[in-house]
Amino acid sequence: MSLRHIGWALVLFLLSDAILALDKFYIPFAYSGVLILSTYWIAITIIAFSGSSEMK
Repeated sequence: MSLRHIGWALVLFLLSDAILALDKFYIPFAYSGVLILSTYWIAITIIAFSGSSEMK
């Protein structure tokens, strides 16, 4: 897995956690669940595809 992929996945995981913290502890907002899950799953997808491309 390249460092670029790890970096993007890390940024998306941090963004997901930041949105979760804002929603739970500061200001609840509409569609926060969609934003949290979409950033989380995109990060997981990046990791999965970058790992599978290295195996080829």
